[in-house]
Amino acid sequence: MNSPFSNHPPGSLALISYVIGARNTDWITLTAQRLGPKEALKIGLVDELSPMADLIPRAIEVAKLLAQKPAQQYAKHKKNLRGSIAEIMERKDPDMIREFLGIKS
Repeated sequence: MNSPFSNHPPGSLALISYVIGARNTDWITLTAQRLGPKEALKIGLVDELSPMADLIPRAIEVAKLLAQKPAQQYAKHKKNLRGSIAEIMERKDPDMIREFLGIKS
């Protein structure tokens, strides 16, 4: 059984809170509740639902749509949206970031 009080990295909590809001983050992390697809869609954890057979083609379609955007403007926009979360991750979760990126200390 998942402990409702497992150690969630601060940056991960900031990111999930940005995506689904503080109240939903509190509920999910404190109760260790698992969400079904419809509930995940309802709270904004996922953008859309897709049948398994269509999942990869749809992901590629969305990736191509995003790839058409001017790269520098897209990167700047994402930084404006999520810069504060990246700062939290850099400040409070440096080991997790290095591990994720495969950087050895």
